[in-house]
Amino acid sequence: MNAIQQAIEYLKTFDDVQLLDEHDLYLSFKNKTTEDLIYQQLIENELNQRDLLAFKIAEDNFEKQLNQIMQ
Repeated sequence: MNAIQQAIEYLKTFDDVQLLDEHDLYLSFKNKTTEDLIYQQLIENELNQRDLLAFKIAEDNFEKQLNQIMQ
């Protein structure tokens, strides 16, 4: 089994909250390696399969707007 397939299988063991937290973590990285970018894409694919990616994007946009209002 290659590393990407292992990562896919590993992400499937995460519950929704863990997966969303992992997505936030990888979005926060300033300087991403190629591996980081691939892992982030795998996370987004898993979120999409669980119908959570659209929810996550909407939540992030709401938080950005809220932060702009608060400043």
